[in-house]
Amino acid sequence: REGAASRVIAANPERIRQTILDVESQPAWRPRVAAVVRASADEWTETTVDGEAITFRRLQSDEGSVRLEFESSRGYRGEWLGRFSSAPGGGTVLEVVERATMPSPTGRILSRIFFDPAAFAAAYLDEVAREVARRDGAGA
Repeated sequence: REGAASRVIAANPERIRQTILDVESQPAWRPRVAAVVRASADEWTETTVDGEAITFRRLQSDEGSVRLEFESSRGYRGEWLGRFSSAPGGGTVLEVVERATMPSPTGRILSRIFFDPAAFAAAYLDEVAREVARRDGAGA
């Protein structure tokens, strides 16, 4: 399955990239993330408020994009890509695309019924935009 969304954020790409990759702070600004434990500079595990553990590995990070792969304790895995581009009139367009595969037929059916990947991507963008604005307002 694939979910994609984009949003203009009133910040430069580097500020947005720093916010995304500051994974240890995410429990403070992403309501569904309970904890993050970093295994190395390029690998960490998020634990959600309902107990799911998702391990991420950073594959790429530069001024134009961030690319991650992930694997969940619930049996799915995939890739996440965030791309940055200039927005007309200022700011940055952040586009996220998440592709996930679920090997289990039952899991595929349940994910189609109960999970909207585009809505999840849009909610994530809202969280990033709020956190970037908070950091810029706080002078961080």
